Amino acid sequence: MQITKVINNNVVSACDDKNSELVIMGCGIGFKKKPGDLIDRSLIEKKFRLENAAQMQQLVDLMTDLPSSYLTLVGEIIQKVSPMIEGHLSNSLYITLTDHLHFAVERAVEGIHLPNPLRWDIKQIYPREYAAALIAVSMTEDMMDVKLEEDEAASIAIHFVNAELNSDMPLAVKVTDVVQGIVNIIQDFYGDSVDEHSVQFERILAHIRLFSQRILAGTTDADTEDDLYDILIDKYQESFECAKRIREYVEKEYKVRVSDEEMTYLIVYLRRITR
Repeated sequence: MQITKVINNNVVSACDDKNSELVIMGCGIGFKKKPGDLIDRSLIEKKFRLENAAQMQQLVDLMTDLPSSYLTLVGEIIQKVSPMIEGHLSNSLYITLTDHLHFAVERAVEGIHLPNPLRWDIKQIYPREYAAALIAVSMTEDMMDVKLEEDEAASIAIHFVNAELNSDMPLAVKVTDVVQGIVNIIQDFYGDSVDEHSVQFERILAHIRLFSQRILAGTTDADTEDDLYDILIDKYQESFECAKRIREYVEKEYKVRVSDEEMTYLIVYLRRITR
């Protein structure tokens, strides 16, 4: 492989045999090198290949300005937490999380605290991502020798959510807003009879999260012949009343029709959390 750009002594960009661009890390891999030189393969520690040329350039630009230790940190974080998170994490996370952690460390050093007003919501709605973010906070504190506020975990969790959605940050925040609106309806309807820490509640959160993504994408299920829906209305009237409030909220606030099939799933999940 030939070097296309020396980012610093420990990071270079290069083209592989298929002419695809990579960012490559390794101690001294860029020392006294110039574009066109061959890479010493024995020095390669990590390779990063992003989805497109624009993302690759973003990473190259980022690493030009930041110490390579941040990309090392993010690589170790992703390797550590990936098994905890459902679904594939987009490689764009290397860009967004590296940039975020650098800014977070800078703020911590300067004593600047930015509270996250969605911390409680994120913690409840995305428990896996939040748990992974706590690990990311701990690893950052250890490697960078700083103390980060707990609000950082919520902010980092959104990056994990965003990487799962393979979308942008505003969409992840919008999903959080939709989910929280639905959760508020459930809490108001059932009151103390719902255990928010139960496995059943976690399951309905997972369903509501996917439901919310479909709402924002405008891809909710179309109506189909569903005898089960009519049966559930008669059998679980309380769950149906709560589901009906959710339907009214979604249709009013987001102008998306909630099908009978969606209602069937909501009723089933709502029934589980009150057993």
